[in-house]
Amino acid sequence: MLKFLRSVEPQHLYLVGDIVDAWKWSRSGIYWNDTYSLIIRRILGMMKRGTRITYIAGNHDEFLRKFIPNTFGHIRILDECIHETAKGEKLLITHGDSFDALMLKMKWLYFLGDMGHTMALWVNERYNWIRKLLRLPYWSVSLYLKRNVKKAANFVNDFEHFIAKYTKEKGCSGVVCGHIHTPVIKNIEGITYCNCGDWVESCTAIIETHDGDIELIDYHKQLAEIERYHITEPYETYHSNVSP
Repeated sequence: MLKFLRSVEPQHLYLVGDIVDAWKWSRSGIYWNDTYSLIIRRILGMMKRGTRITYIAGNHDEFLRKFIPNTFGHIRILDECIHETAKGEKLLITHGDSFDALMLKMKWLYFLGDMGHTMALWVNERYNWIRKLLRLPYWSVSLYLKRNVKKAANFVNDFEHFIAKYTKEKGCSGVVCGHIHTPVIKNIEGITYCNCGDWVESCTAIIETHDGDIELIDYHKQLAEIERYHITEPYETYHSNVSP
């Protein structure tokens, strides 16, 4: 994420929830390293150079909702907002946990699933360490499991349709969200549905170019191109709006 943020100079940066994991803090205490400090410094540097920053609270950092709506320095903290693209299209920006019926009704099950996900990431890290030694590309174990479990697929489909319906009711033509860690841009009943994924496994972001086009950036694929063609910079800095 730090490498990606260093390669762009957006006019507006949307942080679409779960940037910090307060759930994990409550289990094992606050962990902080130098890279996290550099990410914060990079974001503040963007702000100093004129980037507008909006932090949309998610379920893992829901403690921020106590302060909504509020502004800390020049950083807005909101539950959701509307972004107008260069083409004049309105996009709803929201984390998306409020459209998750399981999250609302059985939060304890989400905590249990979060611990299982942490374990899957532990296995994933060691598995990909071996793949790297063998010069094989990155491959996510937990993403494979999520994409191939029927119930998970049904859950994702329901979530996408719920949020698309709400977006239409808000008078917007599209939505940018996160929460379910499934990066994609697609049309759902006339609504442009954009999920920015995450920076734990997917390493993806939704960006808007100066022309107003919406694109999905896959950093894993970009890094593969860098290694293949020996490119020095992963991205040109023409992107106007970024939503990691």
